[in-house]
Amino acid sequence: MSAGPYSPLNSALFRTLAVLGRILVVLNGGLAAGGGLRLTYMEAPDVVDPRDQFQLDCHFDMGNEELYAVKWYKDDQEFFRYMPQQNPPTLTFPVAGVTVIPNTSECDITRCKVNLHNLSSRYSGGAYRCEISSEAPAFRLAAETRNITVAALPKEKPKITGLASSYADGDVLTAECTSDFAYPIPVLRWFVNGEPAVPVSRPTIIERESDFLVAQSIILRLLISGNLSRGDSIQIGCEASMPNVNFVPQLSTVIIPFKTANGEGVANNEKLQLWYSAFSSTPSPNYSSYHIILSIFLYIVIRYIANY
Repeated sequence: MSAGPYSPLNSALFRTLAVLGRILVVLNGGLAAGGGLRLTYMEAPDVVDPRDQFQLDCHFDMGNEELYAVKWYKDDQEFFRYMPQQNPPTLTFPVAGVTVIPNTSECDITRCKVNLHNLSSRYSGGAYRCEISSEAPAFRLAAETRNITVAALPKEKPKITGLASSYADGDVLTAECTSDFAYPIPVLRWFVNGEPAVPVSRPTIIERESDFLVAQSIILRLLISGNLSRGDSIQIGCEASMPNVNFVPQLSTVIIPFKTANGEGVANNEKLQLWYSAFSSTPSPNYSSYHIILSIFLYIVIRYIANY
């Protein structure tokens, strides 16, 4: 007896085919998800000097799909496109602050690398995006974005000038700190014995027309007293930093000898003795009594300074 359309045999076969169909759908979906387009990684610098050139590199895996196009954007404006089916396969588009170096791009079905130069301190920084798309019927997209800061980092530490060879109690220290040329403007800070010190005036901005880089200088004026010394010296420091830029602050320090009270007294004694010997080298009989009184006075002053 043959099985009818609603027989138990047909019903079991239908259920088996349905289960197999579901398994095939799941497997096919898994293969499509695992074998499709994906962007593996993007190479881009965090900080780039406007005096240099830099490179953008995008790596991807097409899986079982065909590449349609690779596009590079800066702040959502397309500046470069690679389409392997087109002739020529690469195109560039004008975007402020973005200049692709001709004949240096390298693109294929696994990566797309472009080189940029003639950077602008004002316009070249921003969000750079690599976008890959696949052909029909998938029409998948994959993209990654990296933020790039344009900054000319200082190549040298700040310079401290104007200091005397040593200082004593009551002296006034005046020094100037000047940063290296950079962009944006470096920020300077004074330190005395490791503690922040306030400059005496607003910073002075120094512009350089050749490359539009800028420097900054600040002045420190300080009344020297014994409590500032670290034993027999004073440490003066100036730090240059670049706010909002990935940059380790640069610190310049100078250690200056501090003349103690006894040392200053000895120096004054020598000055007084030289002055007195010069004054008394031309004796005059009319001033003998004056010389005696002056000698006693100078002796008292010298002893007082030496013991102060």
